[in-house]
Amino acid sequence: MTLAALRRAQELCEFCPKMCRFACPVSEVTGREALTPWGKVSLAVLVGREPDAAAALAFAGCTGCHRCAVYCAHDNDVPSILYAARATAVRAGVAPKAWTELPARFSARGHGETADLAAVHATLRSGHGDALLFPGCDALASGGQEARDALTVAKALGAPLGIAAALCCGLKLREAGHPELHLAHATRVRRVLGPKPVHLVFLQPACARSVQEWPLPEGSRVEHITSYLARALATLPERSRPPPLPETLVWHDPCGLARGLSELTAPRALL
Repeated sequence: MTLAALRRAQELCEFCPKMCRFACPVSEVTGREALTPWGKVSLAVLVGREPDAAAALAFAGCTGCHRCAVYCAHDNDVPSILYAARATAVRAGVAPKAWTELPARFSARGHGETADLAAVHATLRSGHGDALLFPGCDALASGGQEARDALTVAKALGAPLGIAAALCCGLKLREAGHPELHLAHATRVRRVLGPKPVHLVFLQPACARSVQEWPLPEGSRVEHITSYLARALATLPERSRPPPLPETLVWHDPCGLARGLSELTAPRALL
C-alpha cells in the first residue's frame, strides 16, 4: 500500500460513523471501543509517528481477518493500516517484546519460531510432483504432522507433492511491524526457490495470499492445499474416489481462506 493510499484509507476510516463496529471479533470479545476498527485507525492517525506502548497494544488488536471490510462501502484494508501503525511503534521503540524479538530469530534461523524447524522439515518425506508443498512455520512448529497428512492425501489422490526448501514466508515480520525485513526475507526465499517458475501449495491461507503478491517468475502458481487437492480429486475417475464421510460435519470457513483467497468451494468438495 502506497503512502497516499494509506492516508486515503485512514481518512475514510477515521471519519466513518463506526459502520463496521459489530464486525470486529477483537472489539466484540473485549468490549473495548478503542479496539473497534474505527478506534484503532483513529488512534493511529492521532499518534502519528509518536505512539506510546498503550497505542502499540491497540494496534496489536487486529487478527487480519478482514471481516470489517465486508461491511465497508470502501472495502478499506484495515489490517494494512494497522501493520503500518505497528511499524511506527517498532521505530519508536514502544512495540511489544513479541514483535521486537522476531528480527533476531529470523536472522539466525530464517524464521521467527523458537523450535528447530529445520529438523522437523528434514523429517518430511515427499513425492516427486511438480508442485511443492510449502509447509510454513506454524505447521513445522507444531511438529509437522499437518504437512505429513497433506503429503499423504496428495499422493493418495494421484497428485504427489515435493517439498519447498524454505521454512517460512516471513509474513509474521510484516504483521509485527517490520515491513523492510519482510521484503528482505521474501527476497531470500525467492532466491532459495530459484529462477524458474514454481508451483507452491500452502497449508496456511494467509501465507498463500502473501506470497501471491511476490514478483515470482512468470508462469508461477501459488494456491492453498484445499484448492490443489480438490482439483486432484475432480480428475480422479468416480470409481477411484474415496467414499463420502459417514458423519455429519459443520464447516467453518477460515478467514484467510474465504476472504483472503476467496476459496469457498474446494473445502466443501473435499468434505
